[in-house]
Amino acid sequence: MMETEAKAHPCKRNRLHLIYVTDYILNAYGAISTQQRFCLTNRELFNNRIVPPEVDGIWTEDASFTAFWYFKELSNGYNLYHYFLRNDQRTLAYTKYFISFYETDGKTEAIVLHPKVIHYIVKGQAIPKMLIAYLVYDYKNGEIVFAPRSTDSEWFNLRRLRRSRYAKYFQEQIDDETKDVVNECPDTDYTFNLCLAALTPEHIYIDCPKGGFYKIPRSLNDVLYDIQFGDYAGVVSFNGSLYIAFDDKNIYYNVTTEEKMREAGIEHTDTIIVE
Repeated sequence: MMETEAKAHPCKRNRLHLIYVTDYILNAYGAISTQQRFCLTNRELFNNRIVPPEVDGIWTEDASFTAFWYFKELSNGYNLYHYFLRNDQRTLAYTKYFISFYETDGKTEAIVLHPKVIHYIVKGQAIPKMLIAYLVYDYKNGEIVFAPRSTDSEWFNLRRLRRSRYAKYFQEQIDDETKDVVNECPDTDYTFNLCLAALTPEHIYIDCPKGGFYKIPRSLNDVLYDIQFGDYAGVVSFNGSLYIAFDDKNIYYNVTTEEKMREAGIEHTDTIIVE
């Protein structure tokens, strides 16, 4: 972002701006330098999250009858579906992004995640910058206008959305069970169920899809001592595997098999023990 700003405004290339850029970059690095700092940064970001009025539902970029966008609210943002009608409207293809909105110091911003980020998230790997878009946006008069904050975010080329006058028609296409529904990124399908069951001083209990509970020792990671109700903790099902997810802590444990559970230090139990 700093490089983009410097290129766009050559007059800023002076010592004062260099000091500002250095301070900005070091602070940004510090915010994610450790898991503890990363968790604090995520919590601060969540506190700045906003819900734009009436953003749920169907939007379009233009007067097309074959493409539209659909916002579906989640507990921590929105799934943003880009739908396309194909094959004489027999096929409904889609790409599912994730978007969240924030307001900081009077500035309204949005973060968009490409569906492929799930491959990196469950492995605890750094997300490539070309899969994250940082946008500024303006919401007024039934329109949302987006602008990328840097050239790295230009891959998400959505710039303007309008409330669709044909929302009822498009909703009928989504609800039509006779249509072939095709995910344009089929290797990114996943489900995330928030199912934090109980907290004790030394353990975290999460509902197991097969019954009972996963018993996770807080000692596995110092950050787990900070887990509280309201955090995004649960089970992710992805690509044939199951993961215990502490999403806002960026911590994931593979619990697909008993062997994976043992490697992670996690047990399955039928009861919650009050310590």
